[in-house]
Parts: sequence; C-alpha cells; structure tokens
Amino acid sequence: MNSRGVTPLVATVLLVVVVVAIAALIYTWTIGFTGGTLGTAETTGRGMPGEARFVVESCTINSSASTITLVLRNMGTIDLTGFKVYAVSSTGATTDTNTYSGTSIAAGSSGVITMDYTTAPARVRVQSTQFPNLIVSRECY
Repeated sequence: MNSRGVTPLVATVLLVVVVVAIAALIYTWTIGFTGGTLGTAETTGRGMPGEARFVVESCTINSSASTITLVLRNMGTIDLTGFKVYAVSSTGATTDTNTYSGTSIAAGSSGVITMDYTTAPARVRVQSTQFPNLIVSRECY
C-alpha cells in the first residue's frame, strides 16, 4: 500500500496557525470583557454616595515663574474636596508634591490649581484626598 499522510512541516504550520487563532480569540474576549472596567478604574470610584470622577482638562507649564497651572473638571455627581498633585519627570520620578486640602470643585464644575515646581515635569498625577483611589494623570506642556 502506498498511503500518504501530511508531511511534518505542513502539520507543524497547521498546528501553529490553529494555536495563534485560538490565542487571538481568547485575547479578543478578554479585552472585551475587562477593557471597559480597567479603563475607568483610575478615574471612577464606585460604591460612594454618588459617582466621584474628575479629569485634568489642561496642564500648562510657566517656565519663567516655575509654576504649573492645572484645570480640573469634576465629571461626577458629588462635590470633591482636596487634591494631592505630584509633578513627575520624564524618567517617571516624582519631583514635587503639594496637597491642596482647601480646594473644592462642585459636581459638573471646573477648578484651577497652581503649583510651584523645582524641576519642570513631563506630566502630573492628581489624586483626590477625599477618595484616595481616584488618580488621574496628564502630560504637561
């Protein structure tokens, strides 16, 4: 009998293609399942009297005055009071930190924070002192 099967090279290629296809399906399902949740975890706090959420609308550096001006917008349904601002260098090191406990931003409103710095930051990280799990990061220009 002269029977022919699939050559080892073709079998290996088919096996690799099947494994890659299964991996792509699992990856797509996982991103679809967790992507929305992970994307909002830094800026949204749940299980509170309302929804606490804010964004840094702008971060402007004034190099002649060594100040950073931040515009924060409260996107949630409750007022936010108190923020901690971290100036972060291009290497990821925190260069300056200031706490603004008197700063309050009503739901749906914006507020301005001006911070002095010693080393010009590449980005800022702003944390709510009222809800410490609320952290937002933004590049500065």
